[in-house]
Amino acid sequence: MASFEIVCEHCHSRYVLPVELREQLRGAMTTCSVCTREWTPLPADSRDLPVDRGGWLERPRLALHPYLQANPYLDAAASVPETSPVLRSATQPVRASARTRPNLRVLAIGPGLELDAVFELGRLSFLIGGHGTHLELMHASTLPDRAIRIRSVEGGFEFEGIDGYLIPIGPVSVAAGRIETGARLELMLGPYRVTLEASSAPGGPIRDLDDRPAAAPPPMAPVVPPKPTPAPAPAPVADMSQTVRGLGALGFDTRAFSNPLDNVDVGFLGLDPPVQGESFWFKKSPSLVGRTTGDVLIADTRVSGKHAQIDVLGVDQYSIKDLASTNGTTVNDRAVSTTRLKDGDVVGFGGVRLRFVARPKRKPA
Repeated sequence: MASFEIVCEHCHSRYVLPVELREQLRGAMTTCSVCTREWTPLPADSRDLPVDRGGWLERPRLALHPYLQANPYLDAAASVPETSPVLRSATQPVRASARTRPNLRVLAIGPGLELDAVFELGRLSFLIGGHGTHLELMHASTLPDRAIRIRSVEGGFEFEGIDGYLIPIGPVSVAAGRIETGARLELMLGPYRVTLEASSAPGGPIRDLDDRPAAAPPPMAPVVPPKPTPAPAPAPVADMSQTVRGLGALGFDTRAFSNPLDNVDVGFLGLDPPVQGESFWFKKSPSLVGRTTGDVLIADTRVSGKHAQIDVLGVDQYSIKDLASTNGTTVNDRAVSTTRLKDGDVVGFGGVRLRFVARPKRKPA
């Protein structure tokens, strides 16, 4: 049977169609079934296009998926999920003996993000996710905090989903794969379009965010609570009812909400520079921690201007809430958004660690 071939101008997927469909396709806009982008495979011929009084009529769109022959995104069977694709250049062969390690070019666009940058990975991994990664896609609601890991290898990159995450590539999802020099990987992650490709352009270094056991904190000097002083009048708090309801959802008893610091001394002891050895005691609840705004100020660029909020409802009733900080908040080396605190917990603000101290206030003799 006579046939003809068309190739997607975006992802270079190849289709072989019966020759009787040529005239139906000529001048028509169609959609690639792999990358879902539009293009016109055959040039228009004005003599063949139907017209009416309002101008040119668009031809009915042709479904291309039955005619797909080759997809450069997936060397394995495209219908089987969790395959390991190898992404190659569609215009030139890849030399198997390539020994250079290219840099990673990342293009990302979406809500609050427009990025075109080149990174030098070296022996580190480039992480993509919703929080605490090199590429944070904060508005991708279904994306885990750490979703995709990319490593540099000779002649390209290897990528994999973290903790079983399946990476969406066109009509399938895969667990892992490889990007070879000259190829690119395009992903739709929620409202974000992310393109990854190997590049020979110079790149900047990335931070080491790989998961590894945290070093044991240095021994803490004994903490002596300050002498009891008359409690100041509670500072006004915007919409305190929201705070009370939120802490109630965490299991706190909020029925007798008064000045919570009348009976407890609550604060932080700095473990890391630039606050190592310093102590901070809260005068009100809630209290803020930040680089430029707050009751506990930490002069470190890893700390956001307004980083986190501490709420105290009474003895053994404390919580911490991350305020959408850039580098996140951890409690005992675990990333958190909102959680309870207890005396002795080690809290990290963008990597700067402080020990949380909460002791019943000493009664005067």
